[in-house]
Amino acid sequence: MSLLNDFCTEFGVNDIGNISRVGRRCFLTQKEQDKEITKHKKNLFGIGVFLGEEKAKFEPSPALVELIAAKTKKHKAVVDEKAAWLFLCGRDIFIKGVVKQGTPTANGYLLVENAQGENLGYGQIPKKKQKNVAIKNVLDRGFFLRRERMA
Repeated sequence: MSLLNDFCTEFGVNDIGNISRVGRRCFLTQKEQDKEITKHKKNLFGIGVFLGEEKAKFEPSPALVELIAAKTKKHKAVVDEKAAWLFLCGRDIFIKGVVKQGTPTANGYLLVENAQGENLGYGQIPKKKQKNVAIKNVLDRGFFLRRERMA
């Protein structure tokens, strides 16, 4: 679970809660479930809140990004209404859509929020300068809806 911990620590969050692992998938569970999880681990597909999957790098779920956003005030960007809608549709955020921007993490990540303080996902400052692009979309709340439509 070091990839999960590294991802959370990058945003300054050290404690998410009780984390259980089923294969490469990480879940937020309750302490009381640990005995049952250990007992039935080979038959489990999932348990608790899905936090993400450890592949070559950690791929977080929108639930984990939401948990991180609730536990930190740093590394956030606030966007206007139009930029928020486009971000939820999987688009990048242009410079004119950013209302307020905090400092990015060491890897250039920023949590993206709307004007009401609701977390929309997270993005990354482009490594190569791109015309008008302030934040590249990495993961947003609309991801699972778009994924289901493609299947």
